[in-house]
Amino acid sequence: WRDRMIQDHNVDTTEPEIATPKAGYLMVSVIGSGRVTKGDREVTLFPELRVDSPATSSAAGLQPMDKVKCKWADIGKQLAQLTHCAEDILIPMHCEEVTLELFLAWPQLDEHTSKWDAVDRRGNSEKFKNRRYVVRSLDRFYSFGSQPALRAALEKNWAMLHTCIKDKDPYQHFHRETSFSEAGQLRARLSKKTGLKFIGQMPVALGDRKIMFDNIIDSAVPVALWIENTERSADDISREIEAIFKGACLTCFDAVAECLMQSRADTGNYTAQKLRVLVDCPERWPKSLPRNISKSAQKTEIFEDEDSIVSL
Repeated sequence: WRDRMIQDHNVDTTEPEIATPKAGYLMVSVIGSGRVTKGDREVTLFPELRVDSPATSSAAGLQPMDKVKCKWADIGKQLAQLTHCAEDILIPMHCEEVTLELFLAWPQLDEHTSKWDAVDRRGNSEKFKNRRYVVRSLDRFYSFGSQPALRAALEKNWAMLHTCIKDKDPYQHFHRETSFSEAGQLRARLSKKTGLKFIGQMPVALGDRKIMFDNIIDSAVPVALWIENTERSADDISREIEAIFKGACLTCFDAVAECLMQSRADTGNYTAQKLRVLVDCPERWPKSLPRNISKSAQKTEIFEDEDSIVSL
């Protein structure tokens, strides 16, 4: 009877295709003008869209967007507007959310990006911590051309991190540091590690901070977490850091960004407010970024003296 009714009335019994959710990433590289000035610092934002399908672990492609010039003081607002634009573009591709991947040069890695001023879709002011984003290393990207071993090391450490996650022990091969080490020492300690937890006093001198970030970048650890601490127990803070990412896969940057956004929404979560995070994966990198950018612009040196970095 059912089959006869279907045949008589030409009923379409084909199961409707269910759209597979995809992860949308807005990669934005921040390139300075090369000028070292205060109050009038200009940067250029190079945005690209990337869509990854969890079902196939493949990329749907990269879509360059128009570059944007802005003052450093307005960077949070510009990034928010770019994210809104990316969300609209990716709606037909079944991307429910867009994660911003912000590529910064080493002087900006210690910025309190969560405190940047941003805007919502209605133009209302808000803080950047309410955005879904992660920070990645622009210097590491530019190093791949001259240091192929760095990319190979990142791929190996990334695979090791995947294994740790499958074993339900994502922090198994993390190294914990509580003080600044001399040049090369931190890099040596991070050999064959998947991540870093730095819980202690950051070096004050700009030169020492550069050495520290150089060591982190050159160690090829996929995840680096650091927070200033001079009073509380490092063990307590370490547990609080892990609690921020509880239930999230550290190799899924959209999940990492979601955890950070939710934790920072709790103003009483001191650790989440102060924590800085640097992540990198081996397969998703800018494609349209000019290769002929000057060294001074790559570095995005925006500080006139060493004292200025202390106030970040």
